[in-house]
Amino acid sequence: MCNGFVLMLPGFSYRIATMAPSACARELLGFWARAMILLASPILCNISRSLKPQAKAVFTVLNALASIRRNANKDVEEGRFDPLTLVESSECTPQEGVAAVAVRERAFVPTELVLLFRLAGMSVINIWGGTAGNWGRRPVDLDEMEIMVVACKTGEPLEGDGAR
Repeated sequence: MCNGFVLMLPGFSYRIATMAPSACARELLGFWARAMILLASPILCNISRSLKPQAKAVFTVLNALASIRRNANKDVEEGRFDPLTLVESSECTPQEGVAAVAVRERAFVPTELVLLFRLAGMSVINIWGGTAGNWGRRPVDLDEMEIMVVACKTGEPLEGDGAR
């Protein structure tokens, strides 16, 4: 028997009570399906809605693999990097004499991108590595700053993404 557990995401929790292992697994899968719909980027869903059927688009995102390799436990302890959300926090001073602005940058892993694009009604054609000024049709390098995604609109975003 599954003893029960609580799954928590920011602003969302779900309790699974004691149940048979197969029922527990079904509940867990259902939870993740609902959670991913809530987490699907409203921006990505709106881009998908604006594309014609079968249209292709190119996207670039920060590479979480590089973020993980670049940060250390000290960065986690000091709040500069959150390994659970893959968010790096910093401050940027736009110009001298202007107050610093808080910056939060979210990075992504390739498998997560495939799922998010699918939820947004697009299919990933290719995922390549790159950094500004050095893009190419090559595998993602662990130390490259960005990932390039080539995707094709194949459907409509799943309902529940919050974007309109």
